[in-house]
Amino acid sequence: MLFNSIHFLVFFLVVLALNQALSRWPTAQKLMLLGASYYFYGQWEWHYLLLVWFSTLVDYAIALRLPKTARPRRLVVLSVIVNLGFLAVFKYANWLIATWNGGVDLLASPAWHATPIDLLLPVGISFYTFQSLSYTIDVYRGVLPPRRNLLDYALAVAFFPQIEAGPIVRAREFLAELDGDQRIGFGDVKYALVLIALGYAKKLVFADNLALVADPVFDHPAGLSFAQTLLGVYAFAFQI
Repeated sequence: MLFNSIHFLVFFLVVLALNQALSRWPTAQKLMLLGASYYFYGQWEWHYLLLVWFSTLVDYAIALRLPKTARPRRLVVLSVIVNLGFLAVFKYANWLIATWNGGVDLLASPAWHATPIDLLLPVGISFYTFQSLSYTIDVYRGVLPPRRNLLDYALAVAFFPQIEAGPIVRAREFLAELDGDQRIGFGDVKYALVLIALGYAKKLVFADNLALVADPVFDHPAGLSFAQTLLGVYAFAFQI
């Protein structure tokens, strides 16, 4: 579900209305936001919700255990292995395999070739991986007490406005927002609409049009002049 699609606009307006309607019932409000966040992420690939759930449960359990164990560093190492392990497999496994195969071509027999893994990169895996990992590190350092409410922590990991495209928000910042006043005033709405309008302008007016210049350069770089290549590089920089 793209942020600049009609689907997202309808989804966002429904969630906003439900959020206001449930403001007197914090638990129901959080459940609705968590369900909406999972629905939003699942529109891309439902199966990869299992990764979000597994990462959430592992770090939630580790954080609860950290203050009670005599060797907390081992639990932090386990959190690092789980979270970065997912990231390594999905994001870098095929790159490592390609590197290995290149070395084999130079030094050994093609029989030693490894077969690439047929995996689709989960959207936003870097964001929720580091977000979840930062929580256990904060608990380990004593910056944040472990959160006993699983619903609060699951929402901190999966909150839909940032799970796919960031930014990485530290759990202590998000959980402080959950503990604060959830009522939304007219000034909040006006400020949010200004930010949303600016974001859409940057995306639709500037970034999408710069992509028309940058994409052909990166898709077919052969035969381009220095000036054309440089223009494409700078267009991509401003697009990002």
